[in-house]
Amino acid sequence: MRPFFLGLLWLLSGGPGYAQKPEGWVRRHPVFLKLSPLTLLDPNSTYQVAGEYLFSPRWSVQQELGYGNGRILFQNNNQRGNGLWTPVGQGQEVWRSRTEVRRYRNSGWDPDRGGRYLAAEVLLKRLNVPIEGNVGRECIGEDCAYFQRLRYRAGKDVYGFHLKIGKQILRNRWLFDSYFGLGLRQVYAAYRDLPGDGRVAPGEQVFSVSLDSVPTDNLRPSLTLGFKVGYAVGAGRTRETRE
Repeated sequence: MRPFFLGLLWLLSGGPGYAQKPEGWVRRHPVFLKLSPLTLLDPNSTYQVAGEYLFSPRWSVQQELGYGNGRILFQNNNQRGNGLWTPVGQGQEVWRSRTEVRRYRNSGWDPDRGGRYLAAEVLLKRLNVPIEGNVGRECIGEDCAYFQRLRYRAGKDVYGFHLKIGKQILRNRWLFDSYFGLGLRQVYAAYRDLPGDGRVAPGEQVFSVSLDSVPTDNLRPSLTLGFKVGYAVGAGRTRETRE
């Protein structure tokens, strides 16, 4: 029976997730749940949530996911080019993902105050805009046998990498996370859902990129900055009380 009672005492004391210190109990591996308010103001706006897992005093991994479209966002996402097309439905649809590895500086994460960090981030984003317009059929070069009004999508995929510096402040489990970073991003833009012999009128501007039926890719410098607000689950200290 003795091993049973020792095991029960170990579980009641917090098991492997907690360590006893003179000033109280500290969660070894807290989880931070966050929201990103600024993504609602982005031209490609999304509702964005993130979760950070601190797997050591210095290192953590954060996953951020976002989605937005004209039905759930309070803005007009319609875009117009100089060609014969107009968006249909509720405008653009956006998916965004950010995966980040952090290293907290100095003595690492402080469960009372937070900490400064360096981070490496991978960004993935997909944007689709529904379009209804005249599409050339049976085209040879710039010459088409006839035009047909069709629905299709102007699409953009973005792949990015950033190195970031930031600071996360913790107060009574509530946190504020601000950051700044530089990097590169690759942009792939093309018309989607066109028939095999279809061709959009030359010169139309979508996403500030001149497109024809051939995908376009552009490598460009990238800047990222912003802040998140959130709550720490299992982080911080709680005083031990005895009668």
